[in-house]
Amino acid sequence: LRESYSVHPGVAGTVTFRTIKPIPRSALLPTLEMLLRQNNAAVVKEEGIFKILPIAAVRGSVSPQLGGNELPLPQGFSIIVVPVKYVGAKEMARILEPFAADNTIRVDEVRNLLVLAGNQREMRHLLDTIALFDVDWLAGFSVGIFPVRSADVKTLVLDLDKVFGPTAAG
Repeated sequence: LRESYSVHPGVAGTVTFRTIKPIPRSALLPTLEMLLRQNNAAVVKEEGIFKILPIAAVRGSVSPQLGGNELPLPQGFSIIVVPVKYVGAKEMARILEPFAADNTIRVDEVRNLLVLAGNQREMRHLLDTIALFDVDWLAGFSVGIFPVRSADVKTLVLDLDKVFGPTAAG
């Protein structure tokens, strides 16, 4: 890559990697990140130097950045703060869990934010998934308020729960 780098002494492991054709320069860093991830390591770019660190040692080396599908992703391992608009952050985290590496999603319920950690490829997958589910499903629909005149409140709540689902689910 013709870049300055350092390797943390805690990074160790073995990887078998074989290609049938040369890897394009644009794919070198993502390929390195994939291989390092197999050994619980990550690439962090800090002040123009790539640092190869164990995942556990990344703390303190990365500043969170505001992110989303429209913003470019930084090279290497990064932390992105993503505001969600139409879905609760806790529910979105539940949707993302099957697609994310362990301990890469944090939820800030007060501000309805997701804090994501990972390399460029992992972040792209998570951001694409967020864009798929964080949609205004009511766009183009109308909302009405109707006073209840001749129904028991408890019965009405049970009927609405049958239609919309229990209130604890979202």
